[in-house]
Amino acid sequence: MIYPVYLRLPKLFDVKLLPYTLLLVVIAACSPYKKITLTASDRLTQQWHGATETAVNTAYGTYKQKSSVPDGYMLSFDYSYTPVTPYQKPANYQVSVSRQRSITEIPSPAERSDNHPDINNLVVRRIDFYFDKTKHVEHVQAVGFPDSVYYVKRR
Repeated sequence: MIYPVYLRLPKLFDVKLLPYTLLLVVIAACSPYKKITLTASDRLTQQWHGATETAVNTAYGTYKQKSSVPDGYMLSFDYSYTPVTPYQKPANYQVSVSRQRSITEIPSPAERSDNHPDINNLVVRRIDFYFDKTKHVEHVQAVGFPDSVYYVKRR
């Protein structure tokens, strides 16, 4: 005979603790604070809207690329990087001297790939400022920067 298998609910949903669980949910849902999340693009757009190209260049330095867009132009500032792994000296090495000619060894593909950074490890951080035809910032697109989270009191 096959017996039905019942799922065991966590202690939080126990009948004796149910009123406390509901109270906890109500308190969390009725918090006096509201969570606001701003993306880096929104934050930078609010900060730089209406600024001139010279002000942006003064703050961020030279741009990497300038390209035309239908409503004006775009300045791209690129802060991408690849993490550098520290050099580790081999723990056990020996030096031998002989009178025979040494043959130059061609490094294996694995050794060659270790010397060059892998494109998969690239950390992309880019800020694109979009300007209108009057050379003022219209909006900003930021990639790879963290969001801002803050709490405001509910009304």
